Amino acid sequence: MGVGLASTARAAVEVPRVSATVSLRIAADLGSLAGRVRLTVEVGDTALDHVDLWAFPERLASPPPAMDEVDEPRLFPAGFRPGGMQITEVLDAGGRALVIERLDTTRFRVALSSPVPPGGRAELDVAFTTTVPWRFGPFGHDAGELTLDGGFFPRPPPLESGHFRADLPPDLLRFDLRVTWEGEQHALAVVNGRVTRLPPSGGAVAVGEGAARRVALLLLTRHHVSTLDTPQGRVVFIHRSERRGRRAPGELFDFGFLDVQGQVLATVGAAMGFLAQQGIAPPATLLCVEAPLRRSIARAAPGMLLVSDRAFDLTPYEPLRRFHRLPLVRAAAAVSLESQVAQAAPPGRADQVSDMVAADLAERWEQLRYGGHEGARELLSKGSFVAEVDDALNAPQIPFESVYFRGPNDTDAFRDTLELFSHERPVGRFWREKLVDRVGANATAAVAQAVATGLPLEKALARHAHEVDLTWLASWDEGTPPRNYALAETTRGADAEGPYVDVRVRVEGPPLPAERVTVRVAGGSQGPAEASAIVGEPDATIRVRTDARRPRVQLDPRRRLEQSDMGRPVDPRADDLSHPRWRVLLDGVGVSLNSASSRVDTLITGFIRREADIDNSILLAAFDLERRTGVSVDWIRGLGPKVVPNRRRFGLGLGTSVAWLKPQGKLGSGLGLRLRVGFGDLTFRSRTDPRRGVARGLWLGPTMALRDGRADAGFSVSGFLGRLVPVGARHTLGGVLRADALFGEVSSSESLGIGGLGAVRAFATFARLGEMRITGSLEWRHRYTRDVAIDVGHLAWVQGIDGVFFVDAGLLGATPRGTFRQAALSLGVGYGLRFHYVVGGLSPMVFSLDAAVPILDGGRLARGVAPVTILAGVGQSF
Repeated sequence: MGVGLASTARAAVEVPRVSATVSLRIAADLGSLAGRVRLTVEVGDTALDHVDLWAFPERLASPPPAMDEVDEPRLFPAGFRPGGMQITEVLDAGGRALVIERLDTTRFRVALSSPVPPGGRAELDVAFTTTVPWRFGPFGHDAGELTLDGGFFPRPPPLESGHFRADLPPDLLRFDLRVTWEGEQHALAVVNGRVTRLPPSGGAVAVGEGAARRVALLLLTRHHVSTLDTPQGRVVFIHRSERRGRRAPGELFDFGFLDVQGQVLATVGAAMGFLAQQGIAPPATLLCVEAPLRRSIARAAPGMLLVSDRAFDLTPYEPLRRFHRLPLVRAAAAVSLESQVAQAAPPGRADQVSDMVAADLAERWEQLRYGGHEGARELLSKGSFVAEVDDALNAPQIPFESVYFRGPNDTDAFRDTLELFSHERPVGRFWREKLVDRVGANATAAVAQAVATGLPLEKALARHAHEVDLTWLASWDEGTPPRNYALAETTRGADAEGPYVDVRVRVEGPPLPAERVTVRVAGGSQGPAEASAIVGEPDATIRVRTDARRPRVQLDPRRRLEQSDMGRPVDPRADDLSHPRWRVLLDGVGVSLNSASSRVDTLITGFIRREADIDNSILLAAFDLERRTGVSVDWIRGLGPKVVPNRRRFGLGLGTSVAWLKPQGKLGSGLGLRLRVGFGDLTFRSRTDPRRGVARGLWLGPTMALRDGRADAGFSVSGFLGRLVPVGARHTLGGVLRADALFGEVSSSESLGIGGLGAVRAFATFARLGEMRITGSLEWRHRYTRDVAIDVGHLAWVQGIDGVFFVDAGLLGATPRGTFRQAALSLGVGYGLRFHYVVGGLSPMVFSLDAAVPILDGGRLARGVAPVTILAGVGQSF
């Protein structure tokens, strides 16, 4: 809890105690670096007999522990690629080789040939090689760009009282960097805001020097430059692709383009103007560099601002664009605050304090520009009746999730950046949110403004937020352990001030610093009423002034609390409501086009379920198929562990369907009825791109049909078993086996078909009919790319394309014996494409397009059927 607090007694101005002279050779493929670094460590008042070295890239040698099939495409273009660092030699000032000991994953210890006395200097000459992974983010290479935001050469952790503190963020470092570029074309090197042109296969070039907590190096093999001049200074944006919308003389203007680079320039320019209004002088030139960031829109780096190559790839609707503008403003503020906050922050906390102030400035800019605070939850709430929107709200699998939802803590969960990997501290925005909860937005803004203009943080807190101090803020440095807030009993009463409702709140989990808890009570004559209190005990009572006779209570209505399910398979917010809140959700519209039958089948599905209830759902469906049209209702009971936040692994179901049976030949229309009970098991995590897991289920029940004065009764059984197995980084093998059977007197409209989605795709749905069917599919799914940004009418962006080779086989007969004869066999092969796209920038989807060729029809070579069948739909085949 007290990490770094003792250091606040030292002088606020931080002086570099380590100097690094780095010579670096960058391979032409950008995948490796070789270099030497001469390190000088100024010893304090305690003799030093060793020097510890950080080898940050070793943190990237294995996949992030929490990475799953949803996160992987946003981290790696072609599956996991390891990073690493090898320290090959360490010499002392006299040229003697020193002994190197590995302490842990990212830390080495070098024993000095003799102790260095207090006040002396330890000098090392370190040879190293760094493996740079093919990886998105602030450390990796992609599409001809090398992005290394710190950590690419060995450096010591902070030195305090004779000990190297590997549990602290990096401290100030004085550096001098020279680079040799082995590529065959010119390149641009950007180091902490300094831009240098590198000749091809040339000699060493000085690219940067100065003092910083990290040295950020970007190398671009192709680039374009756009600029914007403002009264406060110039914005320079270096980007890989040519600026969209530029046209040659005489060329017609394209009104459909999105000027992404222009949006970046305009937003950063507006940020500079706002900062100047707040008394904060932005740099005379604010440099922005495009980088393949896929988990953040913008990132403050020393002397410059890194901008995602997916910034503003979303529908040009200003309430959406604000979500991309805010990270840019926050990062621009952090870059502008580098020198001021470094003087005002306690040593070791400059980045944290700078981000706290920058986050507050961004919130104030939003208030000025848009008139208030809004997150995706507020924006999408009006459309939350759509199940896809509900999933985005409660189980998001969207890019830049923290950008849109803006929870209290947006610290990167993987902590795989130089400034985060060594400790557990949250980013400064979390401090800002806790301050707002404790002392309010106005006092927090006053603290941030005071720090931004040079006042030390402790003095700013004492002056404007006397209830808290740095010790209280630092008590959150270990993050938030599992903790759950739950409503207990509610009591109505009255006193001299009037009626009230007392709400008891129960707190589960380990002790944690006290924080503000808010409850809302609806049902009163004056509308909903709210009250809050600072809660630090396992039980607390919050009094809300309201005359509600039947109070409907909600805990934490603005989701300011980070809550845990405490290991239970329930939504952690299921106990935040005192009343069941039923919701009707439109799940979506499914469309299947089969060219062999010239038929479009449609399906509309929806849910009825209670908010935060993942145990019970009522599934509603309306369908229009080739032979019947109807509706169905199923109750699904969730069981077992959670697979995703709003779904359990197992489901037990009970349902019924009623259908109009369409006329066929000499048969008139009729009425069909089915009852069924079933059980399912689904472990896929990704809704659009599953790569591993199983899907299986069994449904059975009676069926009845009334047609032409005749009643037919029978029994149906359906089962399926599917499995996906990843093979390497780009490939997935999948298979599914389905079995369907109808027993008794069954209407021809209920008969099973051989073709279409879910069966043998090379045939029309009812090319052959039967009552017993077994079908199987094998698929080889392979990735072509996950690194495109194809704009589709400004409504969706194609971000990945996959190929699928498939083989479908089916057995279809009227009896069990007939089903296993040669004449029952149908076989088809085909190839398909899967287009992964993001609707509006928020909702991932997949569009499928398959072409299938029939091989066997009824046990014989296929003749007289469509030579190629084209099928289009939304979603994977299974």
